[in-house]
Amino acid sequence: KKYEAWRHLVTRQVRSQVPPTKQQLIPLTGRIAFSATFSVPKGEMKPDLANAMGAIWDAIQVPRKGGWGLIQNDKQIVELGKVKVISGPTKIIFSIEEIE
Repeated sequence: KKYEAWRHLVTRQVRSQVPPTKQQLIPLTGRIAFSATFSVPKGEMKPDLANAMGAIWDAIQVPRKGGWGLIQNDKQIVELGKVKVISGPTKIIFSIEEIE
C-alpha cells in the first residue's frame, strides 16, 4: 500500500508538470531514452538504483487498469543516459526523450 501511494503521488506530480499544450501527445509511444538524478540528504541511505529506476518507470507508465501515464509501457525505455545519486534535498529529477 505504501508503494502504491508513492506511485500515485509521483504520477500526479509528473502529470502536473506536463504543459496543457503537450497533454494530447501523452502517452509517448516511441522508443525512450531515460536519465535521472536522485537527490538524497547527506547521511541518508542511498537508494538501490535499479529499484529506484524501476519505481519511477512504474509511476510514469499507463497503469494496467487504465489511467494516465507519461509513457505507454516501460519496455519502451531502450536507452539509459546518466543515472546518479547526489547529496541534497530529497527529490528526483528525470528526463525522457523519444528517440528514433
